[in-house]
Amino acid sequence: MVTPPLTFLCPACNTKLTVPASLAGVTGPCPTCGTIITAPDASAPVVPVPTPFAPFPTTGKIEPPPSKTAETRRPESPGSPIPIGPRNLPNRSENPEPVVRPFPEARGQTSSYTLPPPKTPNKWLRFVVLPMFLGLAVFMVVSLLSFLQKDRSPANKRASATPNPIRVILPEDQPAPRLTAKLGNAPILTESAEVEEKPAEVPQEPKTPPAELAMSVLEKFLAAGSFEERQSLIESKDSGSQLAETILGAALPPVIRIRTDIQESDNVENLTDIFYNVDFENSDGTPNSQTILVRIRGENPPLVVVDPFLDLFGGRLAEFAEAPTDQVKTFQVIVSAGAFCYDDYVPNRDKKLTLKLLARDNTREITKAYFGRHSKIGEMLQDSTSGFRYGQARASTITLRWNTEEDPNKPYLEAIDLKKLNWNP
Repeated sequence: MVTPPLTFLCPACNTKLTVPASLAGVTGPCPTCGTIITAPDASAPVVPVPTPFAPFPTTGKIEPPPSKTAETRRPESPGSPIPIGPRNLPNRSENPEPVVRPFPEARGQTSSYTLPPPKTPNKWLRFVVLPMFLGLAVFMVVSLLSFLQKDRSPANKRASATPNPIRVILPEDQPAPRLTAKLGNAPILTESAEVEEKPAEVPQEPKTPPAELAMSVLEKFLAAGSFEERQSLIESKDSGSQLAETILGAALPPVIRIRTDIQESDNVENLTDIFYNVDFENSDGTPNSQTILVRIRGENPPLVVVDPFLDLFGGRLAEFAEAPTDQVKTFQVIVSAGAFCYDDYVPNRDKKLTLKLLARDNTREITKAYFGRHSKIGEMLQDSTSGFRYGQARASTITLRWNTEEDPNKPYLEAIDLKKLNWNP
């Protein structure tokens, strides 16, 4: 008995398909829309084929045909039935039989059905597009390198640099526009003849160091033969008439040697003090060591401070220490404190300390003064912030008096105040 062929509809495009019964249950693509479908089994109920369209009635109301959207709407799910309605398709026979390719036969059976060959890309793209892309890339790289090399060339830099304008000064009665012409690549800028010419800068001489200026003033001071020659080189709190009666009014002893000792600066008062060690020659040829101060105030020329020089070398301290007096005087000297008093002529020496008054450090003292351990000067030695130490020579301003009250039979020179640890006025 011959098995009738299977007739069913494609669930995607509603195309009627007829395949041999041997392809029941075989899966394959729809020849119309390409959707993968499965042929139903022979035992499954056959889907009824829609009947041909009935002719429209000639009388009565003509109903509009259903919309195409309603006709071709797909099912909501793969297994739901597909609504089929009348379709107004021209040139279709009553029982259209589309020519389809047969489905592959079941496993173990042969079939003439073959899948369509896969699409292959056009081979000419490999031989045309790729070489064009490579050529374009090489061209862009070469062009960029050429541009960079040209931009770095010296000739290009000179050409791109903006030339300096050339200024032309015109007479006052002949005004001209600001920019009149070009000379080569440089614009000509015109100006009025009233342009002020800047004076030529005079080169300044190198500034002489302060130490050299101070040394020059000191040498002139020592070599001067009168007070008039020294007057413009000195600084003092005394008047000129008083200074003229001192050793400054005549020539000083010969100088053996001059050496720079120390240099100190006071930023508050804008001072620079330079101390010099000067050795004068005595009549017997021995050196007389002295300390001389040269001071620079701001931008003023250096001056020799003569008050300490007169106290030490001039003999004013030695004259005061020669014999007891009721006067109290202040001197500018070099002081050095000792921790004991070894002089028997000083009363209660076990309670006193010694103060050497010098003309220069490491030389024999001019005289000695004494002070109590609990005096003002004694408290300075105990204060670590005072700057005054045992055995340390300092240029100081000190006040002295003769003490005759403690023991009238043993008068001694007493230091009652160490006013300053410098020689400032």
